[in-house]
Amino acid sequence: SRGRDFRLLLAATFFYGTGPTAVVPLIAGYAGELGASGVFMGIAGGLMNIVSLASRTFVGNLADRVGKRRLTICGGVLMVLAGLAYTLAYLPWMVLVARVFHGIGFACCSVSLFTWISNLLPRERVASDLGLR
Repeated sequence: SRGRDFRLLLAATFFYGTGPTAVVPLIAGYAGELGASGVFMGIAGGLMNIVSLASRTFVGNLADRVGKRRLTICGGVLMVLAGLAYTLAYLPWMVLVARVFHGIGFACCSVSLFTWISNLLPRERVASDLGLR
């Protein structure tokens, strides 16, 4: 049903959003513990957001071609791989590689889930239900 799908998508959106939020305050310090300089730590902290922002222009078109479900799954897999890469990293550059995967995965999930949720809403209520009014 539409209500059940909507609740599942909201839960998925919550969980995909909490991962990067939990990592951001820790990632710079983690890179520093691996021997990164202060500048490198700053780059590691912001790289996921930059990659995510740049990726969204391509991911939006991709969502129309491959489908929102497939793109959400791919994004989730990339985010899980990034999490594994963080734990396996023993050099600072490995953290940057993980941040790139994390950014692309975040872009895939954010674009596809937001579009998917908006498609479930009645046309006349999309703006108010998404909090755009």
